[in-house]
Amino acid sequence: MPLTSSKHRFRTFRESFGWKGYTPPETKDRPARDPKKRSRYLREYGKWLWPFRGTILAILLLALFSVAAAMVLPLVTKYIVDDILPSAGPSGEAKLGRLLWVCGGMLALLLFTQVLDTIRWYTMALLNAKVIFRLRQRLFERFLRLPLSELS
Repeated sequence: MPLTSSKHRFRTFRESFGWKGYTPPETKDRPARDPKKRSRYLREYGKWLWPFRGTILAILLLALFSVAAAMVLPLVTKYIVDDILPSAGPSGEAKLGRLLWVCGGMLALLLFTQVLDTIRWYTMALLNAKVIFRLRQRLFERFLRLPLSELS
């Protein structure tokens, strides 16, 4: 049996069953978009998340600081490659001292970025748990208000 590619085997399989390709169904069962309904849902979602606005703002600020700190690392690398290593002025020991200071700063910045990301991740996980708990509690309270005849 000769070796064939999976693409060739699939093409043979399709041809053996007379399959020409996927054609989507011609149904127009999708309801029309209602902007009023969408804006109402958006307002409800905003009201629902309003108690968590401080936490959401803190998460956004942590994300911005983390991204800003991560953007500094390529600039520091450029400084090392363009200014410290090829410079002919200072002696080898002075270069090494400058290089160690800059690399130590890079390491501290990297650790700072990781700490920010960890705090942001933890805060997001905590917010997620609170929101899900609140949603489940709201759903449970809604079912408690239903008559027993509707539950079965």
